[in-house]
Amino acid sequence: MGPRRHGPPALSLPVLVTALLVPVALGDFLESRSDRRDWDSAASSGRALLRDVKRLVPDPPPGTTIFTFGVSGYSAPSVPIFGGGGSNDLLGAVRVTYDSGAVAGFPVLDGMTFRCGEAEMDLADTGEPSAAPYGRAVLVDLARRRVLRPRDRAGCRRATEALKPYAPVNETEG
Repeated sequence: MGPRRHGPPALSLPVLVTALLVPVALGDFLESRSDRRDWDSAASSGRALLRDVKRLVPDPPPGTTIFTFGVSGYSAPSVPIFGGGGSNDLLGAVRVTYDSGAVAGFPVLDGMTFRCGEAEMDLADTGEPSAAPYGRAVLVDLARRRVLRPRDRAGCRRATEALKPYAPVNETEG
């Protein structure tokens, strides 16, 4: 007779592998559901933003640049709505919304800076040039449902200062 074993029976390799992988697979599944909710929320927020912009600025003339204020650029960390910082997603979305390549749009988020020049204003650090002559720049305050149209440098400074603080880059960071 062989030696007697004491203690619990040994686990077989398939049982051990299964016991280790099931929690990992379950965690991945739950994380992917959370990611899907974040992306669905971003898509929904983006569609709402475009509907609101279209409602507030129904028929912009060619050459108009729309700057949006009052909404976050992200629905969750690393899940952009229209995140700015050179992504240019809003630029393309505005052009599709208005069916015009002659209209531009840029989100304005915390940390971004406007330059109010002699004849035009622009938002620093956009991927595409955002310069807009006074009279063609439209500042859309989505939080308060209002539109500002600076006509000169002083108007640009008053308007951009009045709209601070700009929307947080990420809602979870405040």
